[in-house]
Amino acid sequence: MVDRLVERAFVSYDVDFAKLALFAFHLAASGTWHHSKWPDGKVAGWANDFIRTVAWREGQWKDAAFTDHALKSFFEERIDGEEVTKRKVFTNYRYMLASAAIWVDNRVQRINVRAPWVTDATQLFWDRQIFTGELHRSSSAKDFEAAFLRQEIYKLLACTSEQGRAIALSIYRDYSERILPTRIEQLGKLRGLLAA
Repeated sequence: MVDRLVERAFVSYDVDFAKLALFAFHLAASGTWHHSKWPDGKVAGWANDFIRTVAWREGQWKDAAFTDHALKSFFEERIDGEEVTKRKVFTNYRYMLASAAIWVDNRVQRINVRAPWVTDATQLFWDRQIFTGELHRSSSAKDFEAAFLRQEIYKLLACTSEQGRAIALSIYRDYSERILPTRIEQLGKLRGLLAA
């Protein structure tokens, strides 16, 4: 299934794509598959929990959550793995934060909620909700907004719930008119292939 992340991957790599990829990682909604150890599709569920419950406070991500000590303590508590695995997760996550220009000089850089990648991220979230059946063609703007708020997507965008509501409402119209029909068509074709 093609979602916004896949579409955006065909454009040249830049810091906006790195931010979108980091958002997708934090979203931790990779889908489900046969014999998965993660039936809820949250392969990197720790990343979603980390942002929503540790990093986000008062409408932004806090520097203290991203220090080496804080991250290593969180990983020790939440990741079931060998020390070498936890170290690898730590260094890879640090690299992702640096590539996205989020963690620079030991400080979280403020996110511009008007940046194009924020629109892409919101669309990606809705794509994943459609592919899992949480949202449908008949879902209303209120349904899309409610899903955005219920899943606390605004925290993954490092903004307040009020800013998140404004983001969702401003992006919905274009999404519902231009993108949603394509996603529904993709889903229909996939179901047809699976039924054959």
